[in-house]
Amino acid sequence: MAIMKLIDDDEAVQDLIDQALGDSSPFNIIRDYENIFGKNHINFKPNIRRDIMTDLEKPQNSHIKLQGIEIQQIDVSITKIRAKNPRTKASKRDGIRCIVLLDWIRNEAMLIHMYDKKKKHDLTKTEVKYLSQLHKLYVQSM
Repeated sequence: MAIMKLIDDDEAVQDLIDQALGDSSPFNIIRDYENIFGKNHINFKPNIRRDIMTDLEKPQNSHIKLQGIEIQQIDVSITKIRAKNPRTKASKRDGIRCIVLLDWIRNEAMLIHMYDKKKKHDLTKTEVKYLSQLHKLYVQSM
């Protein structure tokens, strides 16, 4: 099994999202970090990335595809990964939800969105719609 690489350049990922979804996109990973962790968000990035990478070490078929996204291929999917909240010491169960695009062909993962489960229980229908559109455009670009 090849090792998955988590794209570490948040600005490049945000540019990709903005190009695909336009200005109306509800996703901004840089803003997500600031909303969850405040001014010192840069200090918490390694913790979130470590939890994502730990989850990505699991077999490819163990990742649950996000509901509401049509025809997710096995090689490209969007999944929700649980991460601890190092700021509040919340466990993975009660911590951060990370929405990640998994590209098993290129062995790359992109953190698209994250939110604190204590403040937001799940994605909105609009967010799922945008994720579906992002997935479709990403697959078409391959």
